[in-house]
Order: sequence, then structure tokens, then C-alpha cells
Amino acid sequence: MTVSPGIFHLRWFTPAVKIDLGGHTTLAAAHVLFHELGFEKNTITFQTLSGDLLVSRAAEKRIALDFPRRPATPVPPAQIPTGLLGTLGLTEEHIVWIGRSRDWLVVLKNEATLAKATPDFAALRALKRPPSSSARPARNLISSPAFSLQISVCPKNPSPARRTAP
Repeated sequence: MTVSPGIFHLRWFTPAVKIDLGGHTTLAAAHVLFHELGFEKNTITFQTLSGDLLVSRAAEKRIALDFPRRPATPVPPAQIPTGLLGTLGLTEEHIVWIGRSRDWLVVLKNEATLAKATPDFAALRALKRPPSSSARPARNLISSPAFSLQISVCPKNPSPARRTAP
């Protein structure tokens, strides 16, 4: 829905829930506006549950999406859900730091630890959500200083969104 020239209202849905951010679908919507419908401005603003998302033209017919900033804050051990590490196939000795933004952020000691992780996706779905969380499915991020991988525990497991797309 067009709010005003260059500003559009955008929502995303999975088969089960409405979600607050969809990177690939935002890039696809911008692609259609820029390349199929001839939108002439260099920037599109999408009003979303995540706030205003700015999508702009980049070099060689690429599109750049400015993702919202969601810095993670440390979570005290007493507030980490019981079983989080077990559902990821990890133990405390593997962990450097655990934090929370919209999603859990688990920083591992190294990439080898990440490669050996064995997440139990069914158990992750059943994890108790923190009081500040919404009713949507759990989303988790596993990271090492050299590498990171987002594990999305939703009805459909989309790949992480890129910052630019052709």
C-alpha cells in the first residue's frame, strides 16, 4: 500500500504468523518497484513492524537494504532458558558470551565448535521465551569470532538475508 510518493506500507507473513522483518521479500518488493514498475527515485521507504526500512539503488542494478539496528545485550546466567545450550548441542565450555536482542546471540570460542554443534530444532521451538518476547516462534543466532550462522526456527527455514541483491 502506498502511503505517499516513495513511502510504502509493507508486512510479511509465514504460513503460521505475521513476522516483523523479511529481508528477501523487502528486496524483492524494491526490485519490482525499481526494475519492473519504473519507480524513478533512488530510495524507497517501507514502513514496517521493524520501523522504516530504506532501500536504495546501488551500482550495477543492485539494491541495498538498510537493516534495523538491534544490538544485543548480555544475559545473566539466571535468565538464560534452561536447556538452551543443550538444544544447540553445546556446553558452557564452548561459550564466550550469550546475549539477547530480538533473538538469542550465542558467541562460541571458535569455528570448529560451531561446525560440531548439533541443534535440536524441535527442542528449540519448545524453549521458554523470555518475558519481553512475543508469541512468534523462537529465532536463535549461533556465532563464533570467525563465523556466524542464524538458525531460524520457524515453520519454514529461510536462509539469512543479504545486504544487497541483484
